[in-house]
Amino acid sequence: MSNLKKIIRRAMKHGFDLSFIKNYNEREVFQGLYEYLLKNRYYCSMEEGVIYAGPDIIEDVAEIRIHNETMKVTPLAEKGFFDLLVTLFKYISYVAAEQEEKGEEDISTEDAVDDDDSSEEIWL
Repeated sequence: MSNLKKIIRRAMKHGFDLSFIKNYNEREVFQGLYEYLLKNRYYCSMEEGVIYAGPDIIEDVAEIRIHNETMKVTPLAEKGFFDLLVTLFKYISYVAAEQEEKGEEDISTEDAVDDDDSSEEIWL
């Protein structure tokens, strides 16, 4: 439990490190975060590089900024903030998984074989 508290404190103080993302594009990551929050049923608004997110349309729980490969989260309310923070951790995990899949897609496991005898039977 102590390690979890340290991770959360470090993330709140210094932000979430996004430097692991290959071909980092701040605009794409920011837009992806916005869409991910909407899919997870958060109400969001975007203003001048800031996402305001909350569980309902009445109250925003956090202010989220992405700058220089770091995602900073500023709490605006106590209720619902921890759930949003967990969702942000899940988003980072989601982006990391996408990066791994893209890396695996580049590696071909098929052998390139040219067969001139395409009329032959294929045995299974």
